[in-house]
Amino acid sequence: MHGRTRCRPTCRPISLEGWLCSSRMVIGTDQRTGTNETLSRAQRGHGDQMKRSTIYGLLVLCGLVAGGCFAFPRFVVFNNSAKEIAVHSSLHEYRIPPGRSLDIIDGTLTSEMAIKSDGDTWHYSFRYPPKQFRRGGLFRDTYLWQIEADGRVYVVGPGRDLPSRDHSGQPAGYPLTPRSGS
Repeated sequence: MHGRTRCRPTCRPISLEGWLCSSRMVIGTDQRTGTNETLSRAQRGHGDQMKRSTIYGLLVLCGLVAGGCFAFPRFVVFNNSAKEIAVHSSLHEYRIPPGRSLDIIDGTLTSEMAIKSDGDTWHYSFRYPPKQFRRGGLFRDTYLWQIEADGRVYVVGPGRDLPSRDHSGQPAGYPLTPRSGS
């Protein structure tokens, strides 16, 4: 076996990258010590694979930061009426007991919604509140809404908590008023 190379690969399929083959390769015999120098293909290629993975990860992160990352906003909706309400987007229904709030993150709650309360249905068209009413973190905007017994929906301004008694300083288009009822 002096100076010859032999390889016994074992391959198995993995997800998106195809096949992972690892084998032990005897590179040769060290004349001084008489021992075989052995490396696996996985060990030899591990550094290159780590470099590629790191570069791809950094490229994705840069793309998200540079291009902006859109996530549907989060609405914290407080029911300030004496009855249970149900907020309807085009695909979902969210029930909120009186005096309680619920976080709603729904991509279909974009400009139309309906609220049902005790047999009444109120329909709304809306725009997102302006940026000065936005709260939240790095990737998701959060808005606080308070629904009153008459069906009006107020956006709660900065520095105020739910429930709010002060509805002054509402932006254009707020409070939302039902456009039709049934």
